[in-house]
Amino acid sequence: EFERNLVSLGATYKFKRNGTRCVAARLEPGRPAALHLLMIRILIADSLPLFRNGVRALLSEEKGLAVVGEATDSSELCTAIAAAQPTIALIGFLLPEVRGFELVRQVHESHPGVRIILISAQSNAMCVRKAMECGASGYLRTRCDAKELAKAIRVVAQGETYLSTALRSLPQHLADASESADPDRSLTG
Repeated sequence: EFERNLVSLGATYKFKRNGTRCVAARLEPGRPAALHLLMIRILIADSLPLFRNGVRALLSEEKGLAVVGEATDSSELCTAIAAAQPTIALIGFLLPEVRGFELVRQVHESHPGVRIILISAQSNAMCVRKAMECGASGYLRTRCDAKELAKAIRVVAQGETYLSTALRSLPQHLADASESADPDRSLTG
């Protein structure tokens, strides 16, 4: 919870965190405060246009979420993050050029203020652990529905970690390396 006041152009604004939302109220003497929702800014990075367009369409139905950019490969991703300054980067694991864990590490190191949700078809415990170690704040299966996607974005935007519902039983097994000797090699789709 935080609350701040800002004076700009002769008007006073009050910012207050309210659950998953940050609300700005313009405070004018003798008038009720007008509330404005500050959006969670999202960048979608995936090589498949159908996936990017589908995620954009799903998120357009959600209040408080705004897609501010897209990227089709890792080099575009870095440029798009710098330009759009998203709150959240939704990154598909199989992005061309730099992939998966290394890409998450690079984005996390070069843009530490951007929260990363990695999207993958894999549900291997070692992969989830490695993604988190590299800087991901969330890990979603490609099979998740729109409701879970929106929930994950809101949770991660609050500074928390989110795992797909299908992966919730994995944390107790994250220390077990027997599932995959090389998680980078096992993630092919």
